[in-house]
Amino acid sequence: MEVLDVIRKRYAAKNFSGEKIKDEDLDKMKEAIRLAPSSFNWQPWKIKIVSDKETLDKLQIASWNQPQIGTASHLFIFCAMDSLVENNDKLMGKMRNMLPAEQFEIYNGMTSQALSSMDAEAQKRMSERELFLPAAHLSLSATDLGYASCHIGGFVSEEYRKILDLPKNLTPIVIVPVGVPADEGGQKYRFPEDEVFF
Repeated sequence: MEVLDVIRKRYAAKNFSGEKIKDEDLDKMKEAIRLAPSSFNWQPWKIKIVSDKETLDKLQIASWNQPQIGTASHLFIFCAMDSLVENNDKLMGKMRNMLPAEQFEIYNGMTSQALSSMDAEAQKRMSERELFLPAAHLSLSATDLGYASCHIGGFVSEEYRKILDLPKNLTPIVIVPVGVPADEGGQKYRFPEDEVFF
């Protein structure tokens, strides 16, 4: 499909059949997530994937009983990171061997300066903002592969943390159930161009 066709076809599914996503399609979705852009290439997110029915049912309760959680094939939990330092260190370790020395020094200086200007709260906020990019990649790749998805912010983050035993440095921000849809998308409304662009 053309990119615009995929974007137009995507909708927020409210119910899934429970049928499991093919392994090769799941791998493609994970790769789409992995390739998402981010500021300084920090990739400041961690994504937990849940597919077992028992856990999905528990998470549905912690998501105000929204049926798309319990009926999904897989639930992707996009978590913000409390700190960007570890990712920056890992990235610089990789980039040191990929870039010419002079270019690496410039890049390393830029990321170091950016990090030093951000306190812990600013780093967490950046992670929270940026993780919507890989979430969008997931939704579009799922649509392209013939599945449906739904971005959800309505859930109890602390309950998710307990149920999934998440590390303390990660905070669930948005969840995206994906699967074979058991509903159809309705008519969409988006503001016209002259109300969006100026």
